[in-house]
Amino acid sequence: ALMKFADEEEPISKSPVVRLYRATKQSFYQRSALQFRHPENSQITLSYLSNGESQTLTYNVYVYMSEPIGNLADLCPIHPDYTLNAGKNQIQKNRLVVDTEEEQRKLAEEYQLRLDEQQIRMTRELEEWIRPQPLIPHPEIDIEQYEQKYDEFWEDEELIEDLQGKYEQKQQKDKIGDTVDEKQVHEQKQKQDEQYQQEKKIIKQIQKETQQTKPNETEYEDGVIIPHKGRLKTKTRSNEDTNYQYWNPYPASGIIQLQAYRLTSRQVGILYIGTFGPSDQDAFANYIFMYIREFTNTSSQYHCDRLILDVQGNGGGLIRCGRFALNLIFPQVGFPLYQIADTVKTELNNEMEKIDIFSTRFNYNQSEIASWVGNLTQKPNFYSIGSRTRKTVDVNDSSRWMTVNITDPYVLYMGNTDIYRNKTINWNLKRKELYSPQDVIVITDGNCASTCSQFIKHIGQKHLARIAGIGFKNPLDLNSRFDSGICTSATVFNIDSMQALKQSNPLYGINITKIPKNLYRLSSQLTWSNRGGYGYTPETQDKLLEYFIVDPDFRVESDPFVSYANDTWKRISLYFEVLQREDALLKSASPNDPKKCLSWEVDVSGAQLLGNCKGCVRDDQHAVYGHACSTRGANEMLGREIDGSAKIGIVNTSKCVFSYCKVGYYRAVVSISGDPTEQCILTPIGPNQARADVTPDQTLDAVLPDDNCEGSCKYITDTTPTDMCPCPNDPALQKVDPRKGTMCPDPCNQQQLKSYTPITVCSCSTDPIQQVNDPRKGNICPDPCQTLTQTTSITLCPCPSDPSLLINDPRQGGLCPLTCSTITAITSTTICPCKTDPAQQITDPRKGGICPDPCSSSNINSNTPLNVCPCQTDPFKQVNDPRKGGLCPDPCAIIIESTSTSLCPCSDDQSLQFIDPRKGTTCPDPCNQQELKSQTPIEICPCQTDPSQQINDPRKGGLCPNPCSSQLLNSSTPTEICPCSATNNRKKDAKIFMKV
Repeated sequence: ALMKFADEEEPISKSPVVRLYRATKQSFYQRSALQFRHPENSQITLSYLSNGESQTLTYNVYVYMSEPIGNLADLCPIHPDYTLNAGKNQIQKNRLVVDTEEEQRKLAEEYQLRLDEQQIRMTRELEEWIRPQPLIPHPEIDIEQYEQKYDEFWEDEELIEDLQGKYEQKQQKDKIGDTVDEKQVHEQKQKQDEQYQQEKKIIKQIQKETQQTKPNETEYEDGVIIPHKGRLKTKTRSNEDTNYQYWNPYPASGIIQLQAYRLTSRQVGILYIGTFGPSDQDAFANYIFMYIREFTNTSSQYHCDRLILDVQGNGGGLIRCGRFALNLIFPQVGFPLYQIADTVKTELNNEMEKIDIFSTRFNYNQSEIASWVGNLTQKPNFYSIGSRTRKTVDVNDSSRWMTVNITDPYVLYMGNTDIYRNKTINWNLKRKELYSPQDVIVITDGNCASTCSQFIKHIGQKHLARIAGIGFKNPLDLNSRFDSGICTSATVFNIDSMQALKQSNPLYGINITKIPKNLYRLSSQLTWSNRGGYGYTPETQDKLLEYFIVDPDFRVESDPFVSYANDTWKRISLYFEVLQREDALLKSASPNDPKKCLSWEVDVSGAQLLGNCKGCVRDDQHAVYGHACSTRGANEMLGREIDGSAKIGIVNTSKCVFSYCKVGYYRAVVSISGDPTEQCILTPIGPNQARADVTPDQTLDAVLPDDNCEGSCKYITDTTPTDMCPCPNDPALQKVDPRKGTMCPDPCNQQQLKSYTPITVCSCSTDPIQQVNDPRKGNICPDPCQTLTQTTSITLCPCPSDPSLLINDPRQGGLCPLTCSTITAITSTTICPCKTDPAQQITDPRKGGICPDPCSSSNINSNTPLNVCPCQTDPFKQVNDPRKGGLCPDPCAIIIESTSTSLCPCSDDQSLQFIDPRKGTTCPDPCNQQELKSQTPIEICPCQTDPSQQINDPRKGGLCPNPCSSQLLNSSTPTEICPCSATNNRKKDAKIFMKV
């Protein structure tokens, strides 16, 4: 039910896992009418289980208005651009003249500031959308009082344990049939109530003692802020020390954008990053740098061995704020640091991109500029060059498609605006690796949007940290993948950004007639992206990140319904929960057990401790090598489970693999002696960057002749344990492993042979029986069934079932059946033509497809034999059978009163109508007054004798007598049947006169 609700009501993410967790994080008592559909009824009935029994509650639905609703013009006023003076104001704006370079620079800065303000405003709107809305007073339920009581109960662990114990004792007594009288029950209950009240007082005292210090009580010690202290009273039964420290957030009031924590016993530093659209960019960067510096300072009492970054609910913000925070925390991020992008060429983008073209050409030492992907040199013609296109096809209708022109790839270089550059000048750890990937966890609930999504997907693709996904599995598909971020395009614009372009027209030469007007109503908004953003690795640099899933490495199914006394406890509890889940997956049972790892992880410290892998850098001096994980795949997805989680393995100390490049270098394919080789080479530098700022250390490691690129398992015997030296995956190593065929696989064993097993490892067999089972046959080994003769054994080479193959088999008609003796639904008519004999057509599996079906309505005829197409038993099918009344029964041959007219329609022939038993009911009666015709035979409907009926018979004066004719008219004929005629009276008078 929750998943259905989430799929229908939560449009924020394409991931069902993210939708479900977001839906359950908010109160079901209240939902924002802006974000959810209104209930269809004025009451809602809830069904739930309580102690195994179904319970039902009914609530009234109320609508709370945050402000009075007046006229549309008051709530959504018309934008001034649509007033009479709008045109004059715009003309005046466009008369601005920009002459000097200083005025150009100033105007460019003002425009960039407006763009930043718009970006932050959009971020706030998105964050408001993806974060749970605060509750308001409820007409029926005092939610605050309910939650307070709920908190007080669950915070009282001792009481819960006591009640649980008493409950278990009661169950035990019930089992053995013990009973107590009512007086004892009453006394025991009274005693428990008194104990409960006493325990409540104790809990209140503890809470008072551990109450959070007010912000103005924070002290400083040697320039470092002294943290507050707390102890989490967990709702789990974990005995772990839950003491923690926390620092005042940024900003000091309002919505928290940043906050630092420290788990004391674990020595884990935590940085909660709620947005990348800060109120003050400089203060934002100061906060991040201050605590990263403190956590990494080994001399500090707040030093942390590990780091957690929490980006749950982060709506994004300014790209540079995310990019430079990433570069500060993970200096080994390498290249590219900036996202590869392209732009769709449209009439509007022709004008929009004039700003970046201007900045790249004239302001490249100060602004964000378009650069070449490979070397970061300015690329002012990035929008005009290139002839790339992209075609999008409707997945539901392939005839619907659209092709657009796009630019060549480029990057927006942001090094000129790096706010951390001056802050880290004297930092002893500047541009040094701070944490290994295994020592950092990034927490996401999938509601990490825009810049935040770029931030976490960059980390995930380059494996800079472990990623923990918070949320339930999809109950409808437990293997549903979980995307770490959403809305991952390269840039975002809205209608307000476009209006700022008009004011910049004198500087950039923008044709304002191509810029759309403001929307008609002030409260209306439109947001879109004009750039596509791509991945950060060679394998993903051509994949649009908006549609590329970056999976968390492990999941934490945290309960969102648990209530906490405050947000601090809620966050701290989750951080402990994440670490406990990590322990359950990756912590070895004892120090002597093999070290566990995620599939992509490389144990660098372990290799260095054993003195392994030193020789790997002999020809790759700026690379870092270590021991691979046993579950490492040939590509990213082969190292992951079906749901995207990383496979868990153990460190393979016998295998050394590349991990990452040293700070200031990146991995690329270069030519060495004419051979393409992967190497760590210098990261390109952009304008205003010094090599020392990017690559501070270019020294070479000393490699001794005895240093090898292998692990400590170089010398093994047939008794070497696999937990010490795991079996290799490489067939060449398996071949020389003395344990092959016993503890380790034999690569030449029939079950172990692969299509790519080299013949230098396992030579091709000369025995045809073995050749036919070799997966390399027809490739690097001979296939005995490629050259067939009339006598080739069908046991060795079975007869093909495909007629297209059988037609070329020399054994057809002999050891093998004739070509068309076995036909399937897809057998080509070129090889086996369709039959013309209905008796053969009916057995052809292609009938009704590429061959005719003799029993189809278009092919069946009156002569079709019954042994080919039996008569139908369904009357509605019988009636359309051309053989009805002949070879097959006619359901309309015998009609009764209840025969359906849809099966046997009523006849138009009155002679048949007369004998139809349905006449006068479902079929017309030809003798009915309304059905009689002037030509109705009197044999079917005799003429009437009653003048009152004769006068209405359409046959009167023809087949039947006319009661008003002179022959039948008499003195007793009623005038209501035959009215008197004025002409006849005159004639009568004339006759009388003549007689006189």
